[in-house]
Amino acid sequence: MSEDSNTGEILKVLEKGNNLDNTVFYRKSSDGYVEQWGTFQGTGEDTQVTFLMEYTYTDYVVILTGINSQPMDPSLLVKQKATTGFRVDHNTSFMWKATGYVYSEE
Repeated sequence: MSEDSNTGEILKVLEKGNNLDNTVFYRKSSDGYVEQWGTFQGTGEDTQVTFLMEYTYTDYVVILTGINSQPMDPSLLVKQKATTGFRVDHNTSFMWKATGYVYSEE
Protein backbone atom coordinates (compact mmCIF):
# COMPACT_ATOMS: atom_id res chain seq x y z
CA MET A 1 0.00 0.00 0.00
CA SER A 2 1.05 3.56 -0.57
CA GLU A 3 -0.38 6.98 0.08
CA ASP A 4 -1.79 9.47 -2.43
CA SER A 5 0.49 12.51 -2.16
CA ASN A 6 -2.40 14.91 -2.91
CA THR A 7 -5.16 13.57 -0.67
CA GLY A 8 -3.33 11.45 1.91
CA GLU A 9 -5.65 8.56 1.05
CA ILE A 10 -4.21 5.07 1.44
CA LEU A 11 -4.06 3.44 -1.99
CA LYS A 12 -4.69 -0.27 -2.39
CA VAL A 13 -4.02 -2.68 -5.22
CA LEU A 14 -7.51 -3.50 -6.53
CA GLU A 15 -6.56 -5.83 -9.30
CA LYS A 16 -3.51 -7.57 -10.73
CA GLY A 17 -2.91 -10.19 -13.34
CA ASN A 18 -0.87 -11.56 -16.21
CA ASN A 19 -1.26 -13.23 -19.58
CA LEU A 20 -1.09 -17.01 -20.02
CA ASP A 21 2.58 -17.16 -21.04
CA ASN A 22 3.70 -14.79 -18.24
CA THR A 23 5.19 -12.15 -20.52
CA VAL A 24 2.79 -9.29 -19.67
CA PHE A 25 1.65 -8.19 -16.20
CA TYR A 26 -0.49 -5.42 -14.72
CA ARG A 27 -1.46 -3.88 -11.39
CA LYS A 28 -4.30 -1.38 -10.80
CA SER A 29 -4.49 0.84 -7.68
CA SER A 30 -7.62 2.21 -6.05
CA ASP A 31 -7.03 5.68 -7.58
CA GLY A 32 -7.07 4.25 -11.13
CA TYR A 33 -3.28 4.23 -11.55
CA VAL A 34 -2.25 1.26 -13.69
CA GLU A 35 1.23 -0.19 -14.18
CA GLN A 36 1.76 -2.70 -16.99
CA TRP A 37 5.04 -4.33 -17.90
CA GLY A 38 6.54 -7.22 -19.76
CA THR A 39 9.14 -8.56 -22.14
CA PHE A 40 8.95 -8.75 -25.90
CA GLN A 41 11.01 -10.26 -28.69
CA GLY A 42 11.10 -7.68 -31.44
CA THR A 43 10.32 -9.18 -34.82
CA GLY A 44 11.22 -6.31 -37.11
CA GLU A 45 9.03 -3.55 -38.39
CA ASP A 46 5.74 -2.80 -36.71
CA THR A 47 6.20 -4.75 -33.47
CA GLN A 48 2.94 -4.34 -31.55
CA VAL A 49 2.76 -4.55 -27.75
CA THR A 50 -0.82 -5.02 -26.52
CA PHE A 51 -1.90 -4.12 -22.99
CA LEU A 52 -3.97 -6.40 -20.79
CA MET A 53 -5.87 -3.36 -19.48
CA GLU A 54 -6.77 -0.49 -21.81
CA TYR A 55 -5.79 3.00 -20.65
CA THR A 56 -8.37 5.79 -20.74
CA TYR A 57 -6.12 8.12 -22.77
CA THR A 58 -2.80 7.86 -24.61
CA ASP A 59 -0.97 10.11 -22.12
CA TYR A 60 0.56 7.08 -20.37
CA VAL A 61 4.36 6.84 -20.09
CA VAL A 62 6.34 4.01 -21.75
CA ILE A 63 9.88 3.00 -20.79
CA LEU A 64 11.84 0.59 -23.02
CA THR A 65 15.03 -1.25 -21.99
CA GLY A 66 17.15 -3.76 -23.92
CA ILE A 67 17.66 -7.22 -22.36
CA ASN A 68 20.22 -10.04 -22.54
CA SER A 69 23.12 -7.59 -22.34
CA GLN A 70 22.26 -6.26 -25.78
CA PRO A 71 23.24 -2.64 -26.23
CA MET A 72 20.26 -0.32 -26.44
CA ASP A 73 19.86 1.01 -29.91
CA PRO A 74 18.70 4.64 -29.92
CA SER A 75 16.22 3.66 -32.63
CA LEU A 76 14.21 1.62 -30.10
CA LEU A 77 11.48 4.19 -29.70
CA VAL A 78 7.73 4.11 -29.40
CA LYS A 79 6.47 4.83 -32.92
CA GLN A 80 2.75 4.97 -32.18
CA LYS A 81 0.58 4.90 -29.05
CA ALA A 82 -3.04 3.79 -28.63
CA THR A 83 -5.08 3.21 -25.48
CA THR A 84 -4.72 -0.55 -26.12
CA GLY A 85 -0.94 -0.67 -26.64
CA PHE A 86 1.99 0.76 -28.55
CA ARG A 87 4.07 0.04 -31.63
CA VAL A 88 7.84 -0.04 -32.06
CA ASP A 89 9.98 -0.65 -35.11
CA HIS A 90 12.82 -2.84 -33.90
CA ASN A 91 14.08 -6.43 -33.87
CA THR A 92 15.80 -6.53 -30.45
CA SER A 93 14.43 -8.17 -27.29
CA PHE A 94 13.29 -5.57 -24.82
CA MET A 95 11.53 -5.04 -21.51
CA TRP A 96 8.83 -2.42 -21.28
CA LYS A 97 6.77 -0.65 -18.64
CA ALA A 98 3.75 1.60 -19.12
CA THR A 99 2.19 3.75 -16.40
CA GLY A 100 -0.98 5.80 -16.53
CA TYR A 101 -4.61 5.92 -15.44
CA VAL A 102 -7.78 4.02 -16.15
CA TYR A 103 -10.75 6.12 -15.07
CA SER A 104 -14.06 4.51 -14.21
CA GLU A 105 -17.18 5.64 -16.02
CA GLU A 106 -19.14 7.10 -13.10
